[in-house]
Amino acid sequence: MKKGNIYEGVVKKVEFPNKAYVDVIEKDENGNEQKTLTLVKGALPGQKIKFRAKKVRKDKSQGILLEVTEKSPLETAEPMCCRFGKCGGCIGEVSALCLLIGGAYLLVRRVIAWQIPTAFLGTVALLTLIFHKGDMSAVSFMASSLFSGGLMLGAFFMATDYVTSPVTPWGRVIYGVGCGALVVFLRFFSGYPEGVSFAILIMNALVWYIELLTKPRVYGKARGKGERKHGNG
Repeated sequence: MKKGNIYEGVVKKVEFPNKAYVDVIEKDENGNEQKTLTLVKGALPGQKIKFRAKKVRKDKSQGILLEVTEKSPLETAEPMCCRFGKCGGCIGEVSALCLLIGGAYLLVRRVIAWQIPTAFLGTVALLTLIFHKGDMSAVSFMASSLFSGGLMLGAFFMATDYVTSPVTPWGRVIYGVGCGALVVFLRFFSGYPEGVSFAILIMNALVWYIELLTKPRVYGKARGKGERKHGNG
């Protein structure tokens, strides 16, 4: 294997966070096969890819992805319905329908505020509708983004935590929009499997500032100018 040369192979495995490994088999001068394990970022298990060798070592090398010449079976297989718990995932993430029913119950009983899940899911829906990816239609990609992963669980049961979410109405809207925008960003541009959790944690750290910006004005007091005087007092 030589640096700068272009090779082709099938991705055998992918490790966190987005490290794909390809076995490159070559024959030496004596006709013996030599196998070199090559790290290429940005590929899926089962994809056949072309890559350029960047760093070459004796038993392990690194390459730069050039193109995907053959899709993975994970991409071409017909996905099972993710709305009724027939797909793989963490416990609590595999049935969007049940999570919607649970979220609706919490909203009806006024256990959680409507602003956070509405802004959260609405932002994800809008951004994935506008910036859809792949061969799917815009609506299908949006639906897949909404009903897959931990989005429903995060929007109704994690982002609405009393201690770590804003208490002001507009603060909840800003918080939900921020969570949704971060989820789309992480899903599009990172290799992290739990974009929802990361998005919520990042927005949790900004709650104090969001509440500071959206704090309602106290009656009889001007913002930044002290208290107003009423009557003779």
